[in-house]
Amino acid sequence: MADARNFICPLSEAACIDPRCKRGECAQARDEDEWEKKAHEDFVEPMHSRITDKRRQMIYVPTINPNTFLFFFSKGDSGNSWSIRDYSVPGRTVGPRYAHEFDFSVDEFWEKIVHHEDAPTHPTTDQNFWHRLTLKLNRIYLGARTASADGHRAPKLVLSQGVRSAADPSPAFPIINRAKFDRHAKSRKPQDLNRMLFSKTSEDWVTWTAFGLLEAHAQQMWWPELVALVKAENPLLALPPGWEQTPLTSLWESILAPTGYERTSRERMRVSGDMSWVTRSHDPRPVEGASEIDVILRNDVLVVFAEAKLGSDISTRTTYDPARNQIVRNIDCVLDQAGGRVPFFWMLIRDAGPGRSYTQVLNRYRSTPDALVRELPHHDPARVVALAKNLSMVLWKDLVHTVVQASRVDNDSEAASIKKELWLRVSAS
Repeated sequence: MADARNFICPLSEAACIDPRCKRGECAQARDEDEWEKKAHEDFVEPMHSRITDKRRQMIYVPTINPNTFLFFFSKGDSGNSWSIRDYSVPGRTVGPRYAHEFDFSVDEFWEKIVHHEDAPTHPTTDQNFWHRLTLKLNRIYLGARTASADGHRAPKLVLSQGVRSAADPSPAFPIINRAKFDRHAKSRKPQDLNRMLFSKTSEDWVTWTAFGLLEAHAQQMWWPELVALVKAENPLLALPPGWEQTPLTSLWESILAPTGYERTSRERMRVSGDMSWVTRSHDPRPVEGASEIDVILRNDVLVVFAEAKLGSDISTRTTYDPARNQIVRNIDCVLDQAGGRVPFFWMLIRDAGPGRSYTQVLNRYRSTPDALVRELPHHDPARVVALAKNLSMVLWKDLVHTVVQASRVDNDSEAASIKKELWLRVSAS
C-alpha cells in the first residue's frame, strides 16, 4: 500500500465521508488505495478476457451527464427494457431512470455514447462497489475526482474520447473547408464536432476530409474512379445510361423512415403479443427515427446512399424491430427517395473482414436477393432485387490511394498533414 503521506485521496471533500480526510490520512483514503490496485488488476487490465454480461455497461454519455460514467443495464431482447444509474455520489444511487423516461430509442441512445466498457456481473445494490468503480473510470477517462448531476461538486476538467476542454493543450485536427463545414448542420452537434476535432476514430472526419479533397482537387476523376472500385468489388454492377455525369455530394442528410415501413411496422407490432409494442403501435409518433445518411450521391439517372464505417460495425436492430439492421434501414430510405432514378446502396469501410456484420449482411443480400425482398414487402420486388445485385463495399484506403493521393493537392504543409492523417486512419489494421 502506498505511503499515506504521499497518497492523495481519490475522493474529493464532497465525496469522502470521513471528516479526517486530509490527503490520505483517513482510513477511507487508505482503503481506496488498496481497492484501486485491486480494481485495476480485476477489472481494467483483463477487460477483454474477463467474463462479463454485455447487457451491463459502464457508459459515458455527456448529453445525459457530462460529469460521470453511468451504469447501463438492458433486460430482454425487445430493446424496450433498459435503465441507467448514477453511482457517483457515495452512499446512494441516483436513479434508476428507465427507457420510457427518454424520448429516443435504445439505438439512438447508443449513438450518444462516447465511451463504454463491459461492466462486471455484480449486485447493483452494492453501492460502495459501483461508486468506487465509477470513480475509477472517471479518473481514467475523464480526469475527474468525483462527479454528479445532483448538486455535488463537478470535476474541474472533463476529458473523454473526442471531448476536450480549453485546459487541454492537445491541438485539434484540422477540418478542411472550415467555413463550408460551419454552415453545415453537423457543426452544430457538439458531440459529433468534438469527435471530429479530437478523436482519431471519427468516421465523420474521414468522410468530410475525403470528399472535400475529392471535390476540390479531383473534380473530373473521383466519380469514375469510385465506380471502378465498386465494379472491381462487384463485377455484376449494372449502371444506367448516363451514369457518367458527376453527381452532387451531400453528407449527413436526415431522411425520415418511409411511410410504407411505418404502416407495415405498426401492423406487425399490433399482432406481436407484446403489449408495450401494441400500445406503441397506436402512438402517432414515428415508430422509427430519422436516419442520418453519411453520403448521398445524386445525378440525373441515379441516387447512391453510402454508409461510412471506420472501426465500428452496423447496428443490427431497432427498438421495435429486432430484424431491422442498419443496412436494410438505409436501403429502405434510398428506395423511397430515388423516385424515377436508379437506387444504389454502397458502403465505405476500412475493414471488409468476414467477421463484420455488414460484410455478412451485404453478401447475404447479394447472394439471396429474396431475403431483402422479404424484409421490404412495401417496395416493388423487382426494384429491390436489382438494388441487391448492385450492392458493394469500397475500402477507404483504396479510394484515398487511387484518388486522393493521386490528386493535385497543393504541396503545402497543412495539406500534407491532412493527407497523412487521413491515410493513417483509413489504412490502420
